[in-house]
Amino acid sequence: MFMGKRLSRRWFKAALGSLIAVAVFVSSGCTGASSSNTASDASSSVSAKTEKEHAPITLTVMQFLANLSDDEFDTNIAKPVQQKFPYITMKLRRYVEKTDNISDWIASGDFPDMIYTGGLNVNDFSDYDVLEDLNPYIKKNKFDVGQF
Repeated sequence: MFMGKRLSRRWFKAALGSLIAVAVFVSSGCTGASSSNTASDASSSVSAKTEKEHAPITLTVMQFLANLSDDEFDTNIAKPVQQKFPYITMKLRRYVEKTDNISDWIASGDFPDMIYTGGLNVNDFSDYDVLEDLNPYIKKNKFDVGQF
């Protein structure tokens, strides 16, 4: 399916917003600095505490029938998530139409954490009950999707 640059960019921005929202959700269990910390060391305390409290996490993003280069993934998804959440590593997995099978991934427990795809391709996953509405998490964390 051919998508013009304008539509493609809009979906890329929406997908990026969703990925960041998921990262916010994953980190929603984080606690801030304790009340005994002073304002001057609160920032470094939160950063150190965050790294100590979280075991390393790898989140897999599957590229499904959408254009996303390695550079775009690294620049727009992996690096920003890593900067904000140093304990999270983002891994890109490309869907290969001739060899990959969604049912097999689900049955084996090897389904990716997130899907990067165009809006029309979302229907390919609706029968598998693997999609989750991110709007409650976006509202809970007061995430501004307007920035995308």
